[in-house]
Amino acid sequence: LVSALWAMSSLGGPPYFQAETEAAVTILIRCLASAAVSAAPSSDSAATSAPSPPAGGGGGLTGWQAGQVLWALGNSRHATQRLPDLEASLLRSGGLPYMHPRDVTRVLWGFASLGYSPERLLLTIRPDWSWRGRTASESVHKGKGKGSKARGKDMKGSGGGSGLEVQGDVRSFSPQQLACAVWALAVMGKVDTGPFRSAWAQLLRRAANVPPAEPVMTQIWQANLAVHLESSSSSPTPKSSSLRASATSASPIPIDGTVTTASALSSRPGSRGTGGCGSKAGNAAAASSEDLTAAGLAAAAGAGGGLNVAAARSLLLRARDVFLTATSALRRKVQSGYQRQMANTLTGLRMMHLLEDNSAGYSIDITLPQLRIALEADGPTHASRTPSGAVLGATAMKRRHLQRMGWHVINVTYKEWDRLTSESARRAFLQERINEALLSRIQIDDNEG
Repeated sequence: LVSALWAMSSLGGPPYFQAETEAAVTILIRCLASAAVSAAPSSDSAATSAPSPPAGGGGGLTGWQAGQVLWALGNSRHATQRLPDLEASLLRSGGLPYMHPRDVTRVLWGFASLGYSPERLLLTIRPDWSWRGRTASESVHKGKGKGSKARGKDMKGSGGGSGLEVQGDVRSFSPQQLACAVWALAVMGKVDTGPFRSAWAQLLRRAANVPPAEPVMTQIWQANLAVHLESSSSSPTPKSSSLRASATSASPIPIDGTVTTASALSSRPGSRGTGGCGSKAGNAAAASSEDLTAAGLAAAAGAGGGLNVAAARSLLLRARDVFLTATSALRRKVQSGYQRQMANTLTGLRMMHLLEDNSAGYSIDITLPQLRIALEADGPTHASRTPSGAVLGATAMKRRHLQRMGWHVINVTYKEWDRLTSESARRAFLQERINEALLSRIQIDDNEG
């Protein structure tokens, strides 16, 4: 069943095997539940036998199985309603401390990508990410295959028979695995937890070894944004006041430190749409490059010593540069058909707008910079392919962060837009959504005032 789920996801991706994947997950959960009942000790045997750490079986998935299943579901954007049952099966196996770093990161990535936070499972992570598990038998023979290289300098092994028992802690994770782990915890809103701080600090300590691959740098960039915006020690403004700041302050300083023409129009004190206020409140909510770097370094320094500040700073700036390069390239590409239609409709409404605006740390489909409104044209990749259509984790985090920075986010799904068959209907739809955003902002100001 595990192999079938992996194969369907690898071959079909999001477009194919939706019903078959759900059926396989359902059967897998039933098999695990049946095994859990069969493995439950009787009252007599429970009193005489000493407890031992589970390692798969007994109604639980092994670390490798769990990693394959969660990767398959995340890769195909299949947010099944059985995710709580999968979490329960992992708890029966002892949780994340009984998985290898490779499997831990796959599990966390899968849950985070699907927008599900496994609260009980996260509690099993130890502050130093200590873990122990067993390798496959073929990997214990020295010099044969990749297994001989699997044990790093921070992994200890013992035993024999069917495999080698290994153990380690956060130092056993590769830089790529650390980047994936901190991103997943950031998506779940866990930047103020001990495991996040420990993994973040270890990642920055090994900054010189982080590969420059765009996916890795993107995860680091977004995790750093989460540290700046959501950590209790560095969050610039309380969440309740983020919208109020957007109505009374200038636009935030762009990430690259420059001010585009459109940004400059909305950031001049006294300009139309800013309420004539100075830039102090705006800078407080801004995600400037220096703010982000300082927040990331402070979070790592607070989790222990051994930090090479220069190398860590260089890593965070490289992540910023990769983000800017990737998102600037989007402006030169043809936007989706309905994103272009939305832009044309805004032109008809005589509203100044920007396409693929990256000044806030994310690439926003369309912004109305003077009104601090972000329009997101959400295609199929932003939601689960299951009937629930649940918002995926990366999209939810982006929306959350933009709101923290004072943007009012309007999400327009492709299904909503496809129902609008005339230009007049599209204009009325966008005007109504924008009016609702402005009205809610005024109401928040009145309540806080």
